[in-house]
Amino acid sequence: GHTSTVNSLSFTPTGSHLASSSSDLSIKLWDFSTYTCIRTLRGHDHTISAVQFIPLPVKETSTRSLNTPSASNETTTVSATSLASSSSNANTGIDMSVAGSSYLASASRDQTVKIWDLETGFCDQTIKDHNDWVRCIGVRDSDGALMATSGNDTVIYVYDTTTKDRKQIAQLRGHQHVVEALSFLVSANHNHHKKNTQSEQKHFDSCMDYIASGGRDSTVRLWSINTSQCLAVFEYHENWVRGVLIHPSGNFIISTGDDRSIRVMDIKSNRCLRTIDNAHSHFVTSIAMHHTLPILVSGGVDQTVRCWALD
Repeated sequence: GHTSTVNSLSFTPTGSHLASSSSDLSIKLWDFSTYTCIRTLRGHDHTISAVQFIPLPVKETSTRSLNTPSASNETTTVSATSLASSSSNANTGIDMSVAGSSYLASASRDQTVKIWDLETGFCDQTIKDHNDWVRCIGVRDSDGALMATSGNDTVIYVYDTTTKDRKQIAQLRGHQHVVEALSFLVSANHNHHKKNTQSEQKHFDSCMDYIASGGRDSTVRLWSINTSQCLAVFEYHENWVRGVLIHPSGNFIISTGDDRSIRVMDIKSNRCLRTIDNAHSHFVTSIAMHHTLPILVSGGVDQTVRCWALD
C-alpha cells in the first residue's frame, strides 16, 4: 500500500477499479474485485492532492464493448515491475470497456495536473497552468468531456478533454481564498431512464454547462462555463467549504465544510432549504452521491462515513 497519507480516491465509472493518491508521491490503481494493486504511477514531485478518472463517452464505451471480451471474462493483471520489463504495448490489466475510462487525472502540490493513459500507464500530458498548489479536480461524469482544476491560486481552469491537447476553454475567477472543491452536474443513472418533458430536458441540458465550487472564503459559487461568469454566490457556511455537488436534477447544490454542517441550497432562489447541523463531530471534508439511489454520503475528520437519505 501507500507509505504516507492517502489524500484522494476515485472509482472508475463502472466501479471495477479504484485509484488512490498519496503524499508518498504515488498513485495506485486497484482491481476492486480482488482488492489488489495492479499498478503504481509515479511522476509528481510533491504531494498528490486529488485523482479523478475521466469517463469514456457512453457511445464510445458501447463501441468498445462490442469489440472486446465480455465483462464476465477475467482481466489480465500486470505488476508494475513486470510491466517495466515487458513490451510497451502490454496490457495494463484495465479493460477500458469494463472500466468505462481510459484516462486518469491527478493534481499535486507541485503545481501541475497530469493526465495518465491507462492503457500504457504513462503520463500522457502535464498541464502547468497553475502557479500554486493544485488541490481539486472536477470531471463531468456524464461524458468526460470537461475537466476543471483549482487550488491555492483561486483560479478555476476548465479544459475540453475531447481535444488532443486538452484545450483550456475557460478561466473562472472570483474566489477570495483557496478553492477546495469542484463539481459538475452529478450524473445519476436512474434519471436517464425516465422521459423528460421538453422543458425539463432543456433545463437539464443547460445544467450540463454548470460547475460549482467551494472554498476557504466560506462561499459556494455556481458558474457558467460558456460565459465564464459567476451565476450565483451562496454564503451560508460559517467556515471553509470542503465539498460541493450539483444534484442530478440541476435544481440544488449540496455543500459541506468545517462548520460541520451539510446544506442544501436552491439554485433558482439562492435560498438554503435544508441544514443538517453537526452532521459530523468534526470538520466534514467530503460528500458524494450514489449514482443510482437517492443516498448522500459524507466523510469527516471524525474518521466516520455517514449515509443520508435524500427526500
